[in-house]
Amino acid sequence: MLGKLFKHELWAMSRIMLPVTAVLIVLAGLSNVSVRYIDRVQSDFLEFILGLLLVLFFIAMVAAGVILIVVIVSRFYNNLLKDEGYLMFTLPVSTHELVWSKLLASLVWTVVTGLVVTGLIWLTAMHAINVASAAVNVRFDLDLGGMLRYISENFGITGGYLALLIVEGVLAVIIASFSSSLLFYAAMSIGQSFANHKVLMSVVFFLLISLVAQIVTPYIYMGIGEMYYNLNLTAANFKPVIQQLILISLGIELVYSAALYFITNIFLQKRLNLA
Repeated sequence: MLGKLFKHELWAMSRIMLPVTAVLIVLAGLSNVSVRYIDRVQSDFLEFILGLLLVLFFIAMVAAGVILIVVIVSRFYNNLLKDEGYLMFTLPVSTHELVWSKLLASLVWTVVTGLVVTGLIWLTAMHAINVASAAVNVRFDLDLGGMLRYISENFGITGGYLALLIVEGVLAVIIASFSSSLLFYAAMSIGQSFANHKVLMSVVFFLLISLVAQIVTPYIYMGIGEMYYNLNLTAANFKPVIQQLILISLGIELVYSAALYFITNIFLQKRLNLA
């Protein structure tokens, strides 16, 4: 049943995010044209138009992120905490499945949006660099192969260790996506338990949870820093220490996400107030 819920949620989000992504890609193509020709046009009007296309592209990237957050929040609120919730909570599925379907769909679109934005920024930047390098007759080796060679030669990150860092990076993205969505879910679930001013209380608890996290997290990392303060970093122990710090950071983020998940499920199961 989780698979069916996930497909439904993914499609519901895609109806909004696919057009947004398409607009973003079109503006990226136009911005690349602007980068290529903005220094060649002789007309002030054309130069203004090409510059405007670049500005619109960067505005669209920010807008895509904002729209994604709005979609993630609105899907949870409207589907589970408004009138649709009467239907959703009568389905033969658990609260865990309802929450996970939304988490997974949010993860998919978070990753897709992140990859699209990163890729488009990269392509636009590469065009700009190529134009600049041609103007000064200097070649910048900033393609993917060149970047990997630079990392390998300067940081000794190759082979299996590079693959491990990539896996850890993927895990970090997944956990960060879950924690960011669950922050909204937990706050809305708590706010919905009140008889009045549900939206206001959701905002209050969102700010309160965020504030507590911002206060507690630095102290946690300060404590971790104290553990490694007197450690003498050498070429032999550099990579193991970095791995320990990465795993500790992932663990902290995982515990934070688990706490938000627990809060969300408890309030949906025990304190849900759809009236």
